[in-house]
Amino acid sequence: MRALSYLNLTIRINNLLVDFLLPLLAMASAAVSFRYCREKWKLCIIQAILLGFMGIVKNTGVFFAGAAGIYALWMSFYAGWKSRKTESGEEGADKTGSLGKWAKISGLGALMLCGAALPLLAWQRHLDTDLAGFEGKFEMGKTGVEYGAPVGEEFYGQVTRDFLKTSFDLSGRAAQVFFVCLFLAAGAVLYARFRMKRRWRLGYILPAGIVTVILYYVGMLYMYLYFMPAEEALLLAGFERYACSVMTLFAGVLLMGATVDMESSFAVDIDERGAYRAYSSPGAKRRYQYAVLGTVLIGVNFLYSEINGLLSIRADYETSLPGRVEQAVGDRWYENGETDERTYLITASDENGQVSSGEVRYVCRYFLWTPNVETVSSINSEELEMLSREYDCVIVLD
Repeated sequence: MRALSYLNLTIRINNLLVDFLLPLLAMASAAVSFRYCREKWKLCIIQAILLGFMGIVKNTGVFFAGAAGIYALWMSFYAGWKSRKTESGEEGADKTGSLGKWAKISGLGALMLCGAALPLLAWQRHLDTDLAGFEGKFEMGKTGVEYGAPVGEEFYGQVTRDFLKTSFDLSGRAAQVFFVCLFLAAGAVLYARFRMKRRWRLGYILPAGIVTVILYYVGMLYMYLYFMPAEEALLLAGFERYACSVMTLFAGVLLMGATVDMESSFAVDIDERGAYRAYSSPGAKRRYQYAVLGTVLIGVNFLYSEINGLLSIRADYETSLPGRVEQAVGDRWYENGETDERTYLITASDENGQVSSGEVRYVCRYFLWTPNVETVSSINSEELEMLSREYDCVIVLD
């Protein structure tokens, strides 16, 4: 929980909580898959809702939905295989009934995936009809002209080197959490195996989580090379936020797996089918109760901290960059509002890299509701007078 709050600091600072919402939705999907893997209809309906919502929250939501969908299918088939093995034994299985069960599981899996894809298809149709001509910043297969062309081949090596260097830089929150979780999870698995003589599920979750992180990072690099505007790609704009998003999922699923394993460590099966369990001893029950109480208190503390953080951001809005821009130009993004075709030049100080990172340009384009915004950080009166002839409007923000 502490790791997730630590990662959320970077996401919250960048004012894009949607990057924290996506891994939470994926974790919720994983919990549903674990809980309802034997109740196929419930699993199908709930997953169709969760996966469908993830797919339309943001472009990167397709990745999280895909990872969660693969796990849902795996748990569905695994539960079916385990159920068949329990009912029919090692030998003498009813092949006809078995084929019917697998066909049912496959059909529900296909239905779940189709249901999850419907919101994304509906959204794409909305873009093609109601928002025809709109070019998103990272449109697959094309580049939005208004955002700038992606980096050229001559910069591929530079972007790749900077990307790898930043990925393993231990000063970043994402790298810190990855290696801490890796060592803690590996240590817990080894301790359980050799000291407690138990095989924890965490030993299977950890490699799957590592593979997921690697695939996500490969997708990030591909985005920087082929879809992100060159000006932002050369700066690896948003790297820490994107990385913290997948690390939230990585740390979260490890925590969920460790929780299930630890709960199992306090209990023993009292039924051959595993349907009933009891605490292994009065001492184990007492330790479990104390652990639950401590976890609840820590959770309430972190929840209170998160709420105070959000309230603090809200209280400081007027002095933030979006608040200052709104006070200067207003908010023109209203219902049925038309895009402003005039050209704007924004002059502002580069405090905390707000101009060089493109943050000022992004925020001004949002409130002005126009793509024609350029920014400069330092300018004298002569240059200002000359540039005022080239632009329809010059705004001095700072």
